[in-house]
Amino acid sequence: MALELADNPLRLVYAAIWTMLEAKTEFTGLVLTGNRIKYTNTVGNRAPDQDVATSVGPRVRVAHTGFIPHLFRVTGGSSLVIRWEIEIASGDQRFATELDVTWAIFRAMTGWATHIQTLTWKGETFARLYRPQKDDAEIMDVNVNRGIKGWSSLWTGEAELWFSTTQLASGT
Repeated sequence: MALELADNPLRLVYAAIWTMLEAKTEFTGLVLTGNRIKYTNTVGNRAPDQDVATSVGPRVRVAHTGFIPHLFRVTGGSSLVIRWEIEIASGDQRFATELDVTWAIFRAMTGWATHIQTLTWKGETFARLYRPQKDDAEIMDVNVNRGIKGWSSLWTGEAELWFSTTQLASGT
């Protein structure tokens, strides 16, 4: 049985990253709804390429790539660093599309204090740090671009989450 969204801070952060991106009209104007690959389907697993808009345009997905847990990091507190990536696949050999989406994502990240830092779990805010780290771009990545020669870009970053160790250990 899956937890409710509000009961899982990791799902809250994932949803907030998307909310942060989609709050910028620059981003939503460049990336069609069907090209925003979200792994939130409640019906079952779906392939990332399923339901992708068929028109020309960049495709963006957000995924977590790992965690660094720090139980009992300080007296009474534990932290969890979630590593994430935002992947852009342009399907275009010209720079413009990839650069435009990259700029829109960079601008959207300024909303972290509104969309991520205000998240709460058990009545307490928990997101203390949201740190984009790098953006790697290349002209051809068959795994990202589905065999189409074009620019792809991969943002990586992390969010540092802090919790009361007592609340983590409680049964509720």
